[in-house]
Amino acid sequence: MVCATLGFSSTSKPRSRRPTSGEQNRRMEHLGHATLMNNRTMPMHILTAFAAFSTCRQAEMGRITWDGDVADAQRAMVRRIPKPHRRAIRW
Repeated sequence: MVCATLGFSSTSKPRSRRPTSGEQNRRMEHLGHATLMNNRTMPMHILTAFAAFSTCRQAEMGRITWDGDVADAQRAMVRRIPKPHRRAIRW
């Protein structure tokens, strides 16, 4: 509360620039190479692609569940979405 009053915290600023396809390709190559070099690491190249195409937040990706028939259809339900009135329920 004090930080907000003093102006130290605020809402995030909208991004005006998106990464180019070349930048994305280099990032994916780097992450894929890191996974190949150490197979004990998380497959970040897969998680990065999923995050980009699903537009899920990091905490939402951690709460994804594969329940029964939904897993057969290769769909997942994201539970406890922050501010659900602003966001559609995603399958």
